[in-house]
Amino acid sequence: DRPSRKQASRAGKQHADAWIISAEGTGGQVAGYQMVELTLDIRPKDAAPFQVRRKFVGNARSFEVGGRVRVLYDPLDPRKVELA
Repeated sequence: DRPSRKQASRAGKQHADAWIISAEGTGGQVAGYQMVELTLDIRPKDAAPFQVRRKFVGNARSFEVGGRVRVLYDPLDPRKVELA
């Protein structure tokens, strides 16, 4: 049994808490869904904190500045972040 693509893409990734520094609508869409650009302050449990700015599917009003979200990140390439 092979893992699904979603499971394979998460292999080696770590969970972390992240605080939203900024959330801005981009005006763009992917498959009809709005895009939002988030700046996140990511605080891994066993590594140094870091910041990343990335686009995600969602509405800027869904993300409150100062709010916390769970993320998955790649410790070998911290720019690879997804919402958990």
